[in-house]
Amino acid sequence: MTKRDILSDERRKEILQMLVENGRISLVEIAKQLGISHVAVYKHIRQLIDKDLLRVQANINPKKLGTHLVLVILEVHEEALKEIMSKFKECPRIILLATMVGGYNVVALMIAENEDVLKSISTVCAIRVLKGIRRSDVYIIADLARPEYLPIKLPFPRNRESPLCERECSACKMYVEKKCLGSPATKYYRGPL
Repeated sequence: MTKRDILSDERRKEILQMLVENGRISLVEIAKQLGISHVAVYKHIRQLIDKDLLRVQANINPKKLGTHLVLVILEVHEEALKEIMSKFKECPRIILLATMVGGYNVVALMIAENEDVLKSISTVCAIRVLKGIRRSDVYIIADLARPEYLPIKLPFPRNRESPLCERECSACKMYVEKKCLGSPATKYYRGPL
């Protein structure tokens, strides 16, 4: 059975939509609404998971968390693209990381705990200044309309000596002046998350 076959089933589409609207809905409730058994619902969900079309996860409302979102778009030299993507894929501040087609070829959605961290991400952070990055633009997200909830990594893993971005927090003026909380991937992170 192909992925296309799996999504051609109307029941599976209905189950997916119910899970999108409420990821905590029970198998029994889905079964009741669709008029099928909870075992059938489980089988549909299992097939979607087995084919990598569905992943059940907890997402967090960044607004309720009191955080800010930043969209960074980059034009990266082709030779550096793989390395930069690999490096930033593990960054706990990055919620979304993707390559694009066009003038800019990388997009990252990042989280900032406060306005000072937002400034640091926008001006100092290595996602804009790493070797191989030709140009970048940063956009602060004013109001997230959809989705309300995002896959934010909490708690941040704090097991590294130095940040993934190769910038040393201890040498950063914003970190020294206690304006930036530091890289959440390091043991030097001073933030609340």
